[in-house]
Amino acid sequence: MPADMATSRLFDIITEGGFLQLATLLKAHRREKDCKFIVAGDFLGGSAMAVAMQGRNVIEVLDAMETDYVVLGNHEFDYTADVTRALIKETNFKWLGSNVREADTGDLMDGVTDTETFTIECHEVRGQNMSREDTSGATTNVILGLFGVCTDYTVKLSTPGPSVVFEDVVETSKKCVDHLVDERNAEAVVCISHVSLDTDREIAKHVGNLDAIIGGHDHMPFGEYYEDTFIFKCGENAHWLGILDLDVVVEYEGGERTVSVLPSWSMVANKGYDLDPGIAKIHSKYTAKLREMRGGDNMDEVICKVIGKELLTFSDVVRRKEAAFPAVLADAMHAHYRDRGAALAVINGGFVRGNQSYPVGTSFTMFHAMNEIPFPKPDVLIRIKGVYFREALECMLSVYPKPAGLFPHVSSTGHVVFDDDKPPGSRLVTVTVGGAPLDDDREYMMVISIFMYLGGDGNEPWTKGELIANDNTPISKSLIAHLKTLEVFDANISGRVNLLHKHH
Repeated sequence: MPADMATSRLFDIITEGGFLQLATLLKAHRREKDCKFIVAGDFLGGSAMAVAMQGRNVIEVLDAMETDYVVLGNHEFDYTADVTRALIKETNFKWLGSNVREADTGDLMDGVTDTETFTIECHEVRGQNMSREDTSGATTNVILGLFGVCTDYTVKLSTPGPSVVFEDVVETSKKCVDHLVDERNAEAVVCISHVSLDTDREIAKHVGNLDAIIGGHDHMPFGEYYEDTFIFKCGENAHWLGILDLDVVVEYEGGERTVSVLPSWSMVANKGYDLDPGIAKIHSKYTAKLREMRGGDNMDEVICKVIGKELLTFSDVVRRKEAAFPAVLADAMHAHYRDRGAALAVINGGFVRGNQSYPVGTSFTMFHAMNEIPFPKPDVLIRIKGVYFREALECMLSVYPKPAGLFPHVSSTGHVVFDDDKPPGSRLVTVTVGGAPLDDDREYMMVISIFMYLGGDGNEPWTKGELIANDNTPISKSLIAHLKTLEVFDANISGRVNLLHKHH
């Protein structure tokens, strides 16, 4: 009989996708089948409400949804590991993340479960002439093992602090599988991961006896067989409820017992369902708290009107190509420090989180701005040599065409052309600042986020710049001030970051 797992990757309470409808969809699925509900990381951060509440709103929702397991993701450490530990103690579900260790002792992070097993009833087949369907009703029990890993890149993506370390995910996965099989008698094993697809594939390639990987971290839904392991990801913001059925069969031949696992999977679009009243009540409570915390800020205040064309902030847009929203955001950052000599501003696409579309004529509000830019990170003015700026841009373009949070967007004073046929590290064709070609030997005054200045996303060249000014103004505030000045949000911006046009 199948072991059924419903999985999701969630950011916040939102009205399209998100928890409010997902809870209704999940309840409907649970009425049909007994299942484990799993959240594959990045649920405590990445939204205005989650950031303001340091994830406590999400914790309350996940408990109300009777979540079974979550895995630590990089955003679980946005408020330091100390806050993460405190939140773990407040929950009723189990947290996975076997490679996340206490720095002083090497022990598993406090409150995290290393490995888990549970027994499932499955089909029994005897004799080589019998098929999976021809079981004569015979059943037996199989122990299913579960463990989780979190990206060891978290120290570059978030702010865990020095009290925890992130060990190699492949080596940790080997240890967990060996422990589950050799010491806990697991005959089928599933990994809950929060790593990139490439790393999931590395786990599948190098770790034996692993039947499936349920993954997070990537923002698009995905399913494939790789090296005899099924990899399953269900996208972002709970736009889908991923359903993974593991058809487990025990076969006996010549006295030998063999367990085989055949996955079936589906993505159920989380759209058009009634809002769950219990989750809606929690949502209302925290919405009121958020408004109270904002004090004098009128979240419904209209800042500007969208003009030109539809304004898109979808992850697959801002993380892969030039887009109007991060371009205007870069303009706002540049305007903030322009009077102090700023020549250019650069922002990474992953800083934009709303994942929304705003049709022409939309009244863009304070709430929209805060929801799109939830991280309370300031923009800073730095002095940096041209050669290091070039290296930083190369890093930001290094994984193209894959969507990546480090994809660059520049203010109107910059222009970048790159060639994706060239190897990473040598893709730039032309770069101009203020209309003049980039001079590697010259020093430039540039505006970036504090996240980038500290080497976020592993972009070390930015750290070679000299910090000139930090007003501790959240970038969202810079955006709001700039848009109020403009009175419109023109989504027709283009021509700043371009892929080299080739004639074939």
